[in-house]
Amino acid sequence: MKLDGDETAPDEAQATFYNERQEKQDDTVILTGTKVWEDYENAMSTRPEIDANGGNPLGLKVERSTSGSSDWKPVDESLYTITYEDKNTGTWTFTITGVENSGELQKHPTNGKTWIYRVTENTGENSDLANAGYVATDNVSSWQGNAATANT
Repeated sequence: MKLDGDETAPDEAQATFYNERQEKQDDTVILTGTKVWEDYENAMSTRPEIDANGGNPLGLKVERSTSGSSDWKPVDESLYTITYEDKNTGTWTFTITGVENSGELQKHPTNGKTWIYRVTENTGENSDLANAGYVATDNVSSWQGNAATANT
């Protein structure tokens, strides 16, 4: 297309496009939840202790499935850490994060769907909690997304 009075304008438009990768997006999630103790403020002194050096006194396990699937797969325990905080109110909070540089606890698998995470508490008959006389009232919590809160 020529413009009036412009003899040098091209007959065709030309353009050059460059693709540039954006800064890395935060594609991981942090799972949070609460454990509410109904044990009369630990009257029998059977509640487990939170170890300042780590440990998993509730025996929490992380599993995941892609959206639209009921096929839950465990996440390898070496790929995430669990930290606990005692609120001194009969409630503990826990936070589950991927171990640095592990790439775990991702928002999306390579197929572009969304991971749904499920956290379970080990209250089976041979668990430390069961041996102390605790019975789970809701031992499975699941959620989807960036971060979540659930009671176990």
